[in-house]
Amino acid sequence: MFRDVSCSSATIDDFTKPQNGALGQPNKPQFDALDKDVDVITVGIAGNDIGYTGLALDCVRTTPTADLGGEPDCTPQNFDRGVDKVSRKIQATAPELAAAIQRMHQLSQNAAVFIVSYPDALPDDAKACWPYLPIRQSDMPYLVAKFKEMNAMLKTTAERNDATYIDIYAGSIGHDACKPPALAWVNGVVLAPPSYPAHPNDLSYLNSAPVVAQQINVTLASRSKAAAAPATTTTTSPTTTTSPSRPPPVVRGKVLPRTGGSASVALAVTLGATLLIALRRRIRSA
Repeated sequence: MFRDVSCSSATIDDFTKPQNGALGQPNKPQFDALDKDVDVITVGIAGNDIGYTGLALDCVRTTPTADLGGEPDCTPQNFDRGVDKVSRKIQATAPELAAAIQRMHQLSQNAAVFIVSYPDALPDDAKACWPYLPIRQSDMPYLVAKFKEMNAMLKTTAERNDATYIDIYAGSIGHDACKPPALAWVNGVVLAPPSYPAHPNDLSYLNSAPVVAQQINVTLASRSKAAAAPATTTTTSPTTTTSPSRPPPVVRGKVLPRTGGSASVALAVTLGATLLIALRRRIRSA
């Protein structure tokens, strides 16, 4: 059974609080989808908490350089007496995400948790493409650095909290918003295929989903193998101690068999939108 409770514009708070949805209809807290039967949880989060989309849109300029008139570069406005305000937001988001991951482990104790990165939204080499994407060359290196810093925070936080980080950024390099519609997996101001500006489009979903599915399968296979391995027994006189292995995933009260299991996976990643997918595995007989 597949549950998709992802929602655009969500933040970490929306894991535990209702979120206003389309037409003003509230969405339930996303953690309401978690229970003891959940086997896999995938999450894409933090962009809205950090305000990355707003940061990028604030850097849109009508001239290629400040000396040609128009607004000044956007990079300096993100510093307060030498302190990088965006880096500070990224650092402040880490403990909030860590607490959320720990809560996932509590609500679904047998579930494997996956934190999905963001795809390559801006040129990896920080080479601007004004006016196609109207961000100046003088601002592009800062925006790219903050994007990579955000993904690095996701990776570190996942690894420190018994979650698996899935990198969809590396495979999407060269498909950023500066590329033409046939190549771009993230939209800039040109919305083809259709999606919101500064958000991944259908091409991103199609190309990222197999990466996520493969990592889920690898991780679950590794967990099943570890659970099936004989426990290590150490004998000391006069007592015997056995080091416990991590319990295998449980689905509907059944332990996953050593020989089987297939998972149907769906993926919806958006720039700065929460993705929470709770997946119950379909057991396949040997």
